[in-house]
Amino acid sequence: MKKLVLLLTVMILSFQANAQKRAFTIPDVYRIQTVSGVRLSPDGTKIAYAKNKTDFKTVTSETNICLMDSDGKNVCSLTEDGGSFSPVWTKDGRGLFFTSYLNGSAQVYRYSFDRNYTEQITDFELGVDGAGVSPD
Repeated sequence: MKKLVLLLTVMILSFQANAQKRAFTIPDVYRIQTVSGVRLSPDGTKIAYAKNKTDFKTVTSETNICLMDSDGKNVCSLTEDGGSFSPVWTKDGRGLFFTSYLNGSAQVYRYSFDRNYTEQITDFELGVDGAGVSPD
């Protein structure tokens, strides 16, 4: 029995010694997914957050609003447009406000869980100088 334990210990140590380490590469950076804007629902049962992932080959990035139970189960995407972020719960917890580039410029949207429906709340036009709303 002692010989078996000794043999297993030597094998484990040799595997660890032979494990190759490598430098972190640019493609590795693109495989990282990040989470931001984490918000707990008013009743504490759900978590909304924005998940960002990038694609090295196409040099693109997309961010979508995701939901999950507060115990980490039942993860799902609320948006799939690739340009939605900054979720905020409504006071009653029956909806979410978020920012999205769904129609080309950043606008505020509201998602209703009761109606399973997203509606655009703001309609800001991109200004002629690209910095904001042009004065009319």
